[in-house]
Amino acid sequence: MILTRADFIMKLVAAGIPAARFALTAPDEIAANLFGTVPADFIQASWDAWVKMFADNAPALVQQRDIGGGKTRMVPNYIAPGFVCRHAAFSFYAHLLDGLAIRAATTPQANDGYAIAVVYYTATPRAEDGNRDGRHARILFVDDTGAVCEFEEGDGDPEPMTPAELGSISFILAT
Repeated sequence: MILTRADFIMKLVAAGIPAARFALTAPDEIAANLFGTVPADFIQASWDAWVKMFADNAPALVQQRDIGGGKTRMVPNYIAPGFVCRHAAFSFYAHLLDGLAIRAATTPQANDGYAIAVVYYTATPRAEDGNRDGRHARILFVDDTGAVCEFEEGDGDPEPMTPAELGSISFILAT
């Protein structure tokens, strides 16, 4: 599915990001004219490959996290100041764009950007979201059904944001 810049912004507003946020948005923050949507399974597969890349090349940047039921998952290990949520979000975003560039090399694309964004917001402590608190970064994207989805790069999960979190977004970049 292809979205115009205005369509993409309206989907984000409908998802709960205040419209006033986009009145202040410079054209460089929502930079493309036509945004291609992205399959949710592509986001998950890209995250798996991104974490594996760290495990293979910089094992200190990953850790095993208990996800319940006797299972663990390899996730990023934030090491300040060089690798924190902001850096991880942009690193994963770049990894997604690399994967989409490879896809575009073999499949013609009508779009000049993808409906994927890095956002900065204020997290509200919740058990289901790792009790994150304070300023945080995350990936938002529009999937092939047209739904706005949130993806927590620190956990590798599609974790929804609360209305307060969506309302607190202070930075957004989608190219």
